[in-house]
Amino acid sequence: MTATTLASAPALSPVEDVPNRGGREFSLLELAGPLTTQAMTFEEFLSLSSRFPDLRMEQEHNGQITIMPPVLSGSGYRESEANGFVWQWNRQTKLGKTYSASTGIRLRDGSTRQADTAWISNKKLAALDAAQTDRSFLPVEPDFIIEARSETDQLAKVKAKMNEVWISNGVRLAWLIDPYEEKAWIYRANGSIEAVEGFAGKKLTGEEVLPGFELELDEFRLPS
Repeated sequence: MTATTLASAPALSPVEDVPNRGGREFSLLELAGPLTTQAMTFEEFLSLSSRFPDLRMEQEHNGQITIMPPVLSGSGYRESEANGFVWQWNRQTKLGKTYSASTGIRLRDGSTRQADTAWISNKKLAALDAAQTDRSFLPVEPDFIIEARSETDQLAKVKAKMNEVWISNGVRLAWLIDPYEEKAWIYRANGSIEAVEGFAGKKLTGEEVLPGFELELDEFRLPS
């Protein structure tokens, strides 16, 4: 991802103005964590994201925009691994489509979010206009998502996102993988949460949502 200096970009309207921390220029590489701006309408969010396509942005249900800095190499590798395993399973089963971490997902509560890995079943995709969907944010919640915690993520916030964003908006199965503590959490549509401690020799299964899919947690252990 290319670092973008917002302060050197063409002037934004007041509602789009992103604070520059003390009046000086900054790039996302300088941020220790996500930057949250004031609320915008969805149309304003679309305008902002089209002007800064290199930035990872999310819009909360209250209109606030969060801009995430690039992840470090280890986190990027683990995000890619998670997506790759789901992609490979789906390539064999052809039961749906897999979406990358940069995909905007428009949820029923009005927020626009991103997941490290998202998967949608053919049944749900059949109800969408494929040509229109190809040129927009994904207009429906995924059946399944994975979030792999990065070093700058606050665990409490990521766990809240799993329930308050993904499950509350209709995701059937969601996994949060924390390589730093070697813990994983399984969130289900019925509200149950299952914790898995320790990655050595353990797997997560796709249950009835991704039949036959298994993810080996050993792949997410930090290098010693």
